[in-house]
Amino acid sequence: MKQSLIASLKSIRQAHPDAEIVVLCGQQARDDVIAAMSQAGAWAGVQVSGIRQYLQDSGRFLAPRRPLRLRDVAVKVTAALQDGAAETAFHREGINDEPVTREALAQAVLTLLNLPPERREAHGGARLPAAVAELARQVGQECAEHWFTLPDVAEFLLERTARRDTQFVIAGDIAFDTLSEWFVQQLPSDSRREVQFPEVTEPAEVEHHSFVSDADEAAFAAAQVLEAVANGIPLHSIAVAYCNANQIGALHQALQRAGIPFSAMNPHTWAQAPFARGVRQLLMLDPNQMPRPEVAALLASGILKESPSVSAFDFVTRGLATLNQGEDWHEVDGDHETVAEVKRFVRDLGKNLQVLHQSGSLAALADALGELSKKHLRTMNADEQAFFNRLLDTMRQHQIGVSSALLAEIGNQALATSLPATQQGMVQLSSLEGLVGRSMQLCIICGASDDALPGSLSSNASITPEQSGNTSKTFLERRQRAFNHALDASAKVLITHPRSLLNGASVVERSPWADGHVYQHGPLIEEWHQGKELPATEFELNLLAGGVDAEVQEKARRFYRTLLARHEGEWAGDDAAFNGWIGAGFGAAVLEKQLSTSALELFTQNPLVFFIERVLGARVLEDSFGATEIDVRDRGTIYHRIFERWIRETWLDIATPMHRYEEVDFNTRVLKMREIVTEELDTRRDSSIPAVMWQAFQTEVLRVSDAFVEAELDRSRMWRPVGVEIPFGHVRDASDSPPLKISLDNGQALTIGGVIDRIDLCIDHENQQALLAIVDYKSGKPKRYKQALEKGKSYTGNAEYGYRFQLAAYGEAIRQALTGEMTEGPLAELAQEIKKLNVDDYPITIVSGYLFFLDEDFAWVPIIYGEDAKAELEYRLNRITSLIAEGAFPPYDMAGNPIMSERALRLGASTVAAASKLQSLGITPLDIAEDEEKEQ
Repeated sequence: MKQSLIASLKSIRQAHPDAEIVVLCGQQARDDVIAAMSQAGAWAGVQVSGIRQYLQDSGRFLAPRRPLRLRDVAVKVTAALQDGAAETAFHREGINDEPVTREALAQAVLTLLNLPPERREAHGGARLPAAVAELARQVGQECAEHWFTLPDVAEFLLERTARRDTQFVIAGDIAFDTLSEWFVQQLPSDSRREVQFPEVTEPAEVEHHSFVSDADEAAFAAAQVLEAVANGIPLHSIAVAYCNANQIGALHQALQRAGIPFSAMNPHTWAQAPFARGVRQLLMLDPNQMPRPEVAALLASGILKESPSVSAFDFVTRGLATLNQGEDWHEVDGDHETVAEVKRFVRDLGKNLQVLHQSGSLAALADALGELSKKHLRTMNADEQAFFNRLLDTMRQHQIGVSSALLAEIGNQALATSLPATQQGMVQLSSLEGLVGRSMQLCIICGASDDALPGSLSSNASITPEQSGNTSKTFLERRQRAFNHALDASAKVLITHPRSLLNGASVVERSPWADGHVYQHGPLIEEWHQGKELPATEFELNLLAGGVDAEVQEKARRFYRTLLARHEGEWAGDDAAFNGWIGAGFGAAVLEKQLSTSALELFTQNPLVFFIERVLGARVLEDSFGATEIDVRDRGTIYHRIFERWIRETWLDIATPMHRYEEVDFNTRVLKMREIVTEELDTRRDSSIPAVMWQAFQTEVLRVSDAFVEAELDRSRMWRPVGVEIPFGHVRDASDSPPLKISLDNGQALTIGGVIDRIDLCIDHENQQALLAIVDYKSGKPKRYKQALEKGKSYTGNAEYGYRFQLAAYGEAIRQALTGEMTEGPLAELAQEIKKLNVDDYPITIVSGYLFFLDEDFAWVPIIYGEDAKAELEYRLNRITSLIAEGAFPPYDMAGNPIMSERALRLGASTVAAASKLQSLGITPLDIAEDEEKEQ
C-alpha cells in the first residue's frame, strides 16, 4: 500500500534534510495538495505543481532562451518551404507554397518537438510522417539557440536532479499525456515516491441526471453550484468538468450568467473580438481601391480613431453620393462638405496603407504598421495591446517579402489563438482530466454521453500513433483512469448527460461507464414554470432573472412569466441564444434619443434586431456591393433624387402663387426629365455593377420617369406641389430643424425625425376646403400596404400585414406645423406658405399616402389624418415605448411568430429555438393592438 502524502514528506525530510522537494500533482489539484499539507504544519523547501506547469515554470532556468510557440515554428516552416529554400518532400510534391500546407506542418512540427526525443523518429518509414519528422529535426536545430521546448526543460531537470538530489513526490496517478508519462518514468527511482492522493476513506455519493438538451444540462450545473454555495460549501471545493471540449462554451456561458466566479480556458478566440478582426481587415484592405464595404467593415470594428461612424459613412457613400472604390474617392468641384470630408478620410487612410504594402519585407511592414497604429488606431486595452504586439513580433521574425496571401495567413493564425483564460474565481471548469488528484465536496461531470465518454481518438496523418504515444489502447486506458479518478475526487459527484443535442444530433445515450439510476428531467423551463413557489434564494432568483435585482415579494411575482421567458432564452444553446428580455432600464436610454418611423416599425418586425442596432449601436449594413443587380436601397435613392430635381426645376424654383401647376408645358418637361435622368445616372454610376445590368437599369429609369411625367400631368388638374424633401428633426443637414414630439402617458415625449418626400396642395373651392397631400415614394409592391391600411379600419397597420407609422407620423408633423405647435424649421416655414396659398382660409384636411412609382398604375395608398388617426398613433407608440423601456426585445414579431428572415437567422438559429419554446408556453406579450382590433 502506498504511503500517504504527509508520511512521504516526513520520510523524505528525515532522509534528506536539505533537499529540494517537488510535489507533482494533478493539473488543477495544487490548492488541494497545499491544503492537505498545511494540516501537518508548515513545510519549507517544498514546491507543489502539476507536471506540465512544473516544466513550463522551470523554463526560466534556460533563459535567455524563450518558449517555442506556434508562431515561431510557423516562421521557420514558412522559410523552409519557400521556392528558393533547400528541397524538401513538399517541394517535390509541388505543395510547398500552399497556405494549408504551411499551417498544418507548423502545428505538426510543434507537436513533434514537444514529444520525447526518442519518439520523434518512430514513424516506421511512413512517407508523410517521415517527411514531417525531417522538417521537425531541421526546425529544432534552427531554434535550439534561441528557443526551448518542454522536452528540453525536462532533460535539463533530469540532469539537475542528479546534481542537486531533488526529491519528487507523485501525488496520485496524474500523468495523462505522453510527455508527462515519459518525464515521470525518467525520474530516478531513488528520487521518486508515489503516494495516494486524495486519500479516499469512503465511496462518493454519485447521482446520474439526464436532460432534454445540452443547454438544459449546463443550466442544471450552474443551478447546482449556486445551491451548494447557498448551503455553505466553499467555492474551492466545487468543480465542473466536461467530457468533450465542445461543451465548454455552454458551461462557460451558464456559469457566467449565473454570476458564479470561476476559472477556465476561454472558449473563444480572437476571431470573435472586433479589435482583432479590424486589424486583419486593415491589413487586407486594398489601398488603391479602398472598396466601400471593406472600409465600412473596418469602421464597424471600432479600431479607428477620429473616423466617421459607420452609419454616417453609409449615408454619405450611398445617400448623398455614390462612392464605391478607386477614383470615386477623389474630390471634385461641387462636392457636399460632408462628402468631401469622407473622401479625405478614405484617401488619407489609403495613403498610409500604401506605406504598408510598399514595404520590402514583413519585418518592414511590421514597423510601418506600428507607426500607422499611432496615427489611426484607438487606444488599446492590455489584452488588445498584447495581441497587437504578438502580431508585430511574428511579422518581424519572417525574413521574406510581403504578399496578400501571406498576410491573410498570418492574420488567420492570429485570429485562431484563444482569448485570455477566464480567471474570475475558485470554481474550476476543466476537462475530465482536470479533476484528477482533486479533493472536493461537489463535482459535476457534464456530457457523459456515449459519444463523449470515452470519446473518439482523433488521428493525424502527419504523426503516427507510435510517435504521439496515443494509440487506441492507450487512449481508452487514459480515459478510463481519468473517469475513475474523477469519481474519487469528491464527496458528491453528479454525472449528467443530454438526451439530444442542439447541434442537430438526434438521440444521445449515456456513457456505458456511467451506470446507476438516472433522474430523467423534462425541459427546465417547464419544471420551473409548474413550480408552486418562486425560487427561495437570491442566488436562484438571479439565475432566473439574469442578475436583475428584484424584490421577491412584489416585483418578482409581477415579472414571473417574463423571468421564465428570459431564463429560457439564456439557455438556448450558444452565445447567440437570446430571447430578448434584458430587464427594465437598458432600453430607456434609446427613448431619450431621436427615432425614425422606420426604427419604430423595425421594433414591430424584429425587436431583437432593434435591440442590436438601436440599443447596442451595432448596425449591420445591408450592402450588395459587387452583386449582379442594383441594390434596392440604391435604386430608391436614385429615383427619389430624380423626382425631387424634376419638381424643383420645373415648378418650385420658378412658380409664383399666381401660377397653376397645370400650366406647365409637360411636353417640353419630358425632355427636361430625360436630361436629369442622364445626369443623375452618370453621377451615380455604380462601378461594381456589370455594364449590362447597369444598361438595363438605365432603360428602366427612363421608362419610369416618362410615366412619372404623365402621372404628373393628370395630377396637375387638381394638385400643386408645395415642397419636396422637407426635413424635421436632426436628419441629414437639418441640424437646426426641430423634431416631431409626441407626448407619452408617462409624461415624457417621444421625438421623431424624418424627411417628407413631397407635399401637394389642392384648393377645392366647390366644397370650400383645402386638401394637403403628404406623398411618400415607394418602389415596392402596394398589396401588403393596402391590406395593412385597409380603408376605415386602421391608420397605422396591423400585426398580420405589418405596422406602418410613417404616414400618421408625417401627418402629425404637418398638423403641428399648421397649428403653430411647431414654430421653427422647414415644416413651419412651409406651413406659412400654405396659409398664403389658402387665401380663403378653408379648413385643411390632411391626406397622407404612399405612391408606388414602379406600379403600372402608380398605385396610391392613403389615410386621412384626423383625430382618430392621431389617437391610434399615440396609443401604439405608447405601447411600443413601454415595451422598449421594460427591456422586451424577443426574436419574434408582434404576432408571436419566430422571425425567419435571412437577416434574423444570421443572428443565430438558437434565437428561433428560444422563440419557439416561448410560443409553446403561450408567451407572446408584444401586443400593441387596441381591444377593438383584437375582437375583430
